[in-house]
This record gives sequence, structure tokens and C-alpha cells, in this order.
Amino acid sequence: MCDSIRLKNGKDVGTVRQFQETFKVDATKYGWGGDEKFIDCCLCGIDLDKFFKDNRHHKFYYDLGEWWEEENEA
Repeated sequence: MCDSIRLKNGKDVGTVRQFQETFKVDATKYGWGGDEKFIDCCLCGIDLDKFFKDNRHHKFYYDLGEWWEEENEA
């Protein structure tokens, strides 16, 4: 089963294209092979753990196969 990314605005990121557009990043830097015929496929080829460790300004935590965006602290 593939990981997914859940944004607090209710939207989900589930494809390579969505990942690149949402986070303004080149997915090949995080393990995606770059084959354009798979750009609308799942995030399995992306090392999301490395991405979120390298980009700590994105506040996410991992739970049960999904990356959840953290709520803003009041």
C-alpha cells in the first residue's frame, strides 16, 4: 500500500505530479525515477521520510501509512 499525504485543508497528495506541484520540488531528488508515464501514479517511488526531514518547514507527521499535516499552534 502506498503512502499518501493529507493536508489540513482537506486535500490529499497521492501522485508524483501532485507532490511536485504542492511542494514545488523535483521528485527525482527523492528517489522517483523520472519516467513521465508514471507521473500520475502513486508516491511509492518517493522517499517521503527523507523529503520531510530535509524540509522541516513543512510540518507533517507519519501515522498508519499516511503523512498528516500538523495543525498550526495557537
